[in-house]
Amino acid sequence: MKEEVILVTVVLLLGLSQARYDERKRRLDHLQPTSASDRTMNVCDLQQEHELNMFCMCDRPEPGNASDANCWLFNSGEREDSPVWAWFRSQRHLTKITVNIRAVSQLRYVPTKAFKQLPKLKTIEIVYANIETVEPFAFANLTLLQDLALTRNKIMNLKKFSISFLPDLKVITLGENRISELNREVFVSLPSLRKLYIDRNNLSLIHEGAFASLYNLEELELHGNELTVVTRETFRGLTRLRRLDLSVNSLTYIAEGTFKEMPALEELLLERNKIEALDPGALIDLDFLGKVYLTQNSLRTLPPGLFEDTTSLRFLNVRDNILHTLNHQVFSPITLNLYNQSAYLLVD
Repeated sequence: MKEEVILVTVVLLLGLSQARYDERKRRLDHLQPTSASDRTMNVCDLQQEHELNMFCMCDRPEPGNASDANCWLFNSGEREDSPVWAWFRSQRHLTKITVNIRAVSQLRYVPTKAFKQLPKLKTIEIVYANIETVEPFAFANLTLLQDLALTRNKIMNLKKFSISFLPDLKVITLGENRISELNREVFVSLPSLRKLYIDRNNLSLIHEGAFASLYNLEELELHGNELTVVTRETFRGLTRLRRLDLSVNSLTYIAEGTFKEMPALEELLLERNKIEALDPGALIDLDFLGKVYLTQNSLRTLPPGLFEDTTSLRFLNVRDNILHTLNHQVFSPITLNLYNQSAYLLVD
């Protein structure tokens, strides 16, 4: 009986000691600093976070007050699962964000996790990253986004729906990347888009219907690529396009009706290609076309009927070709236009 009492007493003492230990540990744990993944920091005030490889300068650094953030990634950059991207919820009123990557650093992905915290964003700019692929829905749910600039990021691939479902987006800039192929359904549900720049890439193939959803687009920049052929189907859907820049490519021939899907076209730039011939119907049904640039090609002649439907044409530059003869009949549909003081016909 005595031994049983002693055993019970020991058990009770052990239980009490364990309870006191657990309580003490809980209090100590509460006093310990939490790990980065457990904290929510102000992204506009990261000076003391020495373990991070990102720093943001904001117009108003107080939590929830900033509207403009200029962020820099340095050293090895931040992983896609880094907690720093979730910390952007500390500045949910940001309307503009610029992400710069220093030469010794890298960013191989679109920081979608950060953008998801910023429902009021109107402008996004990322520059000097190493984003080989823009994944589907990379900018999803940014319903107020108006300007997306992704210049000089070494982008090679745009996945299906990578830049889509952005109702207020007006301008997309993808210049100076490495895009070689443009597939269908990259740009979907962008009713406000007016300007699209895909200049100075490696673009050699545009799939038919790649722009089919961009029915409100007004300006398309494709200069400085490697295009050898474009067809009517290339531009399907661009019924309101006013300016098309195809200069500095490798086009050799413009077929009949190539630009027929763009009845509102006013300015066409075909400079510095390798164009040897134009079909007589190359400019058919372009009633509003006012300016055509054909400088520095390999044209030997302009076919009769070329300007039959371009009754608004007042500026034509065909300098630096190898034209041998120019038939008066070629220009007869636009002769009256050329008497206008603002008209130019540049031939040498």
